[in-house]
Amino acid sequence: SKRHDFRRVRTTLRELYPHPSPYTRLSSREAMEEGQRHTTRNSGASGRVMKCRSSLMVRPNGMTAEEAMRLLLRLAIQASARDDRPELHPIKYGAAVLFSDGSTASAHHKKALEYGCSLDAVGQLAQTVEDKCTPSSSADSAVNILRTLIRPILLLQCDQYGVIHAPFAVGRAYLQEHGFGDCLVVVQDRHISDDGCHECVLFVKANELAPSTPAVWARD
Repeated sequence: SKRHDFRRVRTTLRELYPHPSPYTRLSSREAMEEGQRHTTRNSGASGRVMKCRSSLMVRPNGMTAEEAMRLLLRLAIQASARDDRPELHPIKYGAAVLFSDGSTASAHHKKALEYGCSLDAVGQLAQTVEDKCTPSSSADSAVNILRTLIRPILLLQCDQYGVIHAPFAVGRAYLQEHGFGDCLVVVQDRHISDDGCHECVLFVKANELAPSTPAVWARD
């Protein structure tokens, strides 16, 4: 493949950030108020109003897409509660992932005083993903083969109010650049029907969260 020409990169803000945070351009106080309204509208983690409009190709234990989404939403909300530094920023993020063998893992955003140095919730799942999905050279061959079949199939990040957020830059870069771009990610959307506009969720591949990665190591 040809080397990427960085002088001629042309993209749009929508391509760079196709699923922006519902809190974009809101102050901390406004974000909390919007989160609380979301909880009221959707009955928190029960998701009685917010419907899933996607499906899963792999269904661990016969789990439906709706059941998988609600499970991860509950786990991510629980993970967000482990954030004990609300004085740095009142919004608490948690993330959860479902693997093809039916197991799950969760993590929370670890805030730093210099907020840009915080450890991203999705990024905190990286080690677990690596441990489950990367074969060990010392493992028994049969076990080795089994482990290579385990993949992260669905990932969700949300805050303490149950508002779903697409992975931020660090998380989406990890998924896209380390071989997990086929993992489905839950994003929040709006569905317009005859009886009005309703919040819903969609599943998109991690690779669709950003423009294609440039082939920076390709030779001319």
